[in-house]
Amino acid sequence: MTRALILASVCFVSITTGVQAEVLLSKDATGHVTVPTFVNGKGPFPFILDTGADESAVYSWFAKSLRLAKGANRVISGATGSAQTAGTRLVSLNCRLCDRTRAGVRSGKAACRTGRTA
Repeated sequence: MTRALILASVCFVSITTGVQAEVLLSKDATGHVTVPTFVNGKGPFPFILDTGADESAVYSWFAKSLRLAKGANRVISGATGSAQTAGTRLVSLNCRLCDRTRAGVRSGKAACRTGRTA
């Protein structure tokens, strides 16, 4: 699982005077910035950090490998177009930038923004 997964949700961070945080960011083979992320307590996995996106998505092979619960079918849109895809239900999605609980994400071919099929 060396390929990066998509983390396409805006993570809002409250900055308080005097508070410092260190975030471990790296780049994958395609040049996308990744952040170590835990899914349902498992990980860390390298997720692509996309602060301008409205939703989160994971590859279908990743959802199957972690036995993630299936959600409703949804339409997902991205730079390459829109497609209907199976949803995936997460209990938690945690990274050092944000903590989303009960996050609904999509899995499938449309979730792959790097040009590879999921």
